Amino acid sequence: MLSTGFGRTVAGLAVLIGFAGLAVMSGGVHADEVSNRVPVANATTDTLADWHAVYSEIASGFVKLEPIFRKGCFDCHSKQTHYPWYHAIPGIKQLIDKDVREARKRLDMSAGFPFGAKRPPADDLSRIKGELEDHEMPPLSYRLMHWNANPSDMERDSMIAWLDTSLKLLAAHGQYPFGQTDEDSEGNAGDEESESSE
Repeated sequence: MLSTGFGRTVAGLAVLIGFAGLAVMSGGVHADEVSNRVPVANATTDTLADWHAVYSEIASGFVKLEPIFRKGCFDCHSKQTHYPWYHAIPGIKQLIDKDVREARKRLDMSAGFPFGAKRPPADDLSRIKGELEDHEMPPLSYRLMHWNANPSDMERDSMIAWLDTSLKLLAAHGQYPFGQTDEDSEGNAGDEESESSE
């Protein structure tokens, strides 16, 4: 019979391994390696293969637009931050680090779609769409020092078109932004107010 101390050690290791597995599985992926994370509520109506196809299609659209997202979003919403020269100035460094940390916590585009966030992908896409339509992203404070970060009208239109298509695709499979239902989805995806300004 195993001693109680040894049993606790084995149980503790099993828990750690389980948490490590969850941490690895929670990251987003690029189009060529789409995650098997699917909305559990919809798993009875759609197969995993269907969700894989949906996420793959959305991810491939993101990959095509990634250069636009990279110039205006990745410095704060990814692990690929390019810090400006003034980041070395005490006080400013702390402000920038805090902004980046908070932005990445809300939405992390480092690994592509689905983005690393604690919300369903439809919520992320809806929020991004609202921020783009309202010209809130990238924020003015960032655009003042990064003049080329703001997407052109054509780039913004391309991003919004991809977001609309992606939201419709998710809605067709039963995934809606928070607070939205099947009846609300007719052309309203992304129209709800953003809960957190970034």
